[in-house]
Amino acid sequence: MVEICTTNTSLRLRYAVEQFFAPVQVHWCNRFEDLIRPDRAVFYQFPSEKGIQICTSSRNWTEHDFRYTEQPQDWKLNLLSSSFDIDVFEVVFYLLARVDEHAFAESDEHGRIQSKEFIQHQWGGLNCAYIDHLRSIWLKRLGIQDTFKSTQELTIDIDSAYAFLHKGMKRTLGGLAKDLLKGDVRNLLERVQTLLHLKEDRFDTYSYILTQANTHGWPCRFFFLLTDFGGQNIGLPYQSKGLKRLIASLEKEATVGIHPGYHEWNSAKNRTSIEIQRLAEIIDSPVLHSRQHFLRMQMPDTYRSLESLDIQKDYTMGMADEVGYRAGTSRTFRWYDYQQDRVSSLEIVPFWGMDSAIKRHKGWSIEEAKKEILQAKKAIDGIGDWRMVWHNETVCDEREWKGWRNVFEEQFK
Repeated sequence: MVEICTTNTSLRLRYAVEQFFAPVQVHWCNRFEDLIRPDRAVFYQFPSEKGIQICTSSRNWTEHDFRYTEQPQDWKLNLLSSSFDIDVFEVVFYLLARVDEHAFAESDEHGRIQSKEFIQHQWGGLNCAYIDHLRSIWLKRLGIQDTFKSTQELTIDIDSAYAFLHKGMKRTLGGLAKDLLKGDVRNLLERVQTLLHLKEDRFDTYSYILTQANTHGWPCRFFFLLTDFGGQNIGLPYQSKGLKRLIASLEKEATVGIHPGYHEWNSAKNRTSIEIQRLAEIIDSPVLHSRQHFLRMQMPDTYRSLESLDIQKDYTMGMADEVGYRAGTSRTFRWYDYQQDRVSSLEIVPFWGMDSAIKRHKGWSIEEAKKEILQAKKAIDGIGDWRMVWHNETVCDEREWKGWRNVFEEQFK
C-alpha cells in the first residue's frame, strides 16, 4: 500500500496517483498522525521531514479549470534519472489525459494525430514506457512490493477476412474482370484456384494464429470490420454467411471485438452503433472491446462515443507510423476526459507497434524488426504489458509479407 498525505482533494491528482500506482492500493490522508508508515509516505503539498516530499509543479495543474497553453519545458531531458526532482504526478496526468492531443498536435490526411509533436520527443523519443519505468523506480524507493502482473496478448485486426472467398457474386466477378483487364495472371490464377477450393484463401490464417496463441499461452483478441463497403472500408459484406461463421467460430476460442469503420466524423457515432449491433447479433452477446479502423479517432469525441455505446475497453492507443507508447505507458489505464474534467468508465489499452508501421513506415527488414521487437519487450519486462497490432493477411507468409511470420513469432520469445 502507498500512503499519500496531502490536503489537495483534486480529482486530477487522485486520478494521476491511483493510475500511476495501480494495482497497488493507495491510502489517502490529510493528517500526519493518520499515517501508518510516515517514513514511507509520499507528501504532496504537505511539508514533512519524513518520507518523500514531492517536488510540486509551479503550474496549478490540479485545478479543474487549468488548461495548458504550451508544453512544459521544465521537465528534465533525462526524465527517468530525475524522477524525484519533478512533479511526477503532473507528468502522469499530462501523458494519460493526452494533453498533447487536445492542445498541440496536428493531424494527418486521415485525421489521425501525428506523433511528431508529442512531448516524449524532449526526453528521447516515444519508444519508452516512461510511466512504467517511473512507477518501478518509485515503488522501489518506497520499499513497496509490486502486485502488478504483466500481460502478453495477441491482438489481430480483420480488415478483410478473406482475399477471395465470401465476397458475393458482384465483387467476385468484378475481381476476375479486374485481373483480366490488368493482365495480372498470378492473381487471376490464385483467385480461380481459391474459388474452386484448390488452394486455401491467402488471408485464412486463423488456425495458425490460434495455434501460436495457445502454444504460448497468450490470450487472443480479434477485431472485425463490419461496416458498409466503400472508400477505405473494403472488408467482406457484413451479411456474408462465411464471415458470420468465421466470427462465431473464433468467438468460441478467443475474444471478438468491433473494428469501427472509416467514417466522416459527424456520422461516426451512429455508424459505430450500427456496426456494434451487427457484431452483437452474430456472437449473441454484448460487444465490449473495440479498435478503430486505420487507428483513426478524434479526441475526445471518439472515446465519448465508445463510452456511451457501452464499450469497456478500446485498443487504439498507438501509432500508425511509429512504434512506442503514445500515452507513455504499456499498461491499461482509465481515460480522463480533459475537456470535461472527469474520469471515464472507458479503459484504454495501449500497444507498442503495428505490422504496417514497422514494415512500411519504419522500413525495417525482417531481421531489424525481430531485433527491435525483442529489445522493446525486454525494456518492459516485469513492469509493463506487451501488445502489437497484427492483421490476418500480414501473417500469411506470402507476397509482400513473405518471411514475416518469423517476425510475428519473435514476440513470443
